[in-house]
Amino acid sequence: MIKDYAGIEELSAALLNTLIEKVTVGEPKEVDGERIQEIKIYFKHLASWSFIVLGNEDPSTCTGASAPSRLGCLRSRMAG
Repeated sequence: MIKDYAGIEELSAALLNTLIEKVTVGEPKEVDGERIQEIKIYFKHLASWSFIVLGNEDPSTCTGASAPSRLGCLRSRMAG
């Protein structure tokens, strides 16, 4: 089934309803001055994925430009 959806160029509501069973969004938390929030995606026919969303006041967050520094921050906190 998933092979039918390789190379998707637009994510429509119909496609989301076909592939995703549900999405859960955890409560926002502040850890060391950073806002984090867990998002879980439950696919109908695939393994489920979890994400941790790191928010900040950086206006370039939406472009992904600040992602490397945010990931570095998360890695250093996870390492202890």
